Amino acid sequence: MNRLILLLLAVLGSSALYAQEKSTTELKLSKTESNGIQVYEAPGNKNPGATPIQTPAERTINDWNLEECENALYYLDLKIEKSKEYEGEPEVEQRKHYEIQRQAILARIQVLSNTTK
Repeated sequence: MNRLILLLLAVLGSSALYAQEKSTTELKLSKTESNGIQVYEAPGNKNPGATPIQTPAERTINDWNLEECENALYYLDLKIEKSKEYEGEPEVEQRKHYEIQRQAILARIQVLSNTTK
C-alpha cells in the first residue's frame, strides 16, 4: 500500500513539474527584476482585430432632462435633511456641497422650463 501511494505521488509530482516547465517555455520573458525575479508577458487574447471597449461619455447636469433633474433634486433634498441631523465638520462641508449642487440643478430646471414654454 505504501509503495502504491509513493508511486502515485511520484507520478503526480513529475506531471506537475512537466506542466509547469511546458507552460514557462511557451511564455515570452518580459524582464528580469533586480532581485532576480523573472517577469513573463501574459498569454492573454492576442486578437489584433478586436476593438477596445469604449466607455460611455460622462454626463453632467447640463445633459439631464427635466425628469432626471426633479429626481436628483428630490434625493438631494433628502440628503440635506439627513445631514442637518448631525453637526460635525464633515457634515457642514457636505451640506455646502449639496447646496451648490442643488443650485446647479435648480438652474438647469429653469433652463429646461424656459425652453419648453
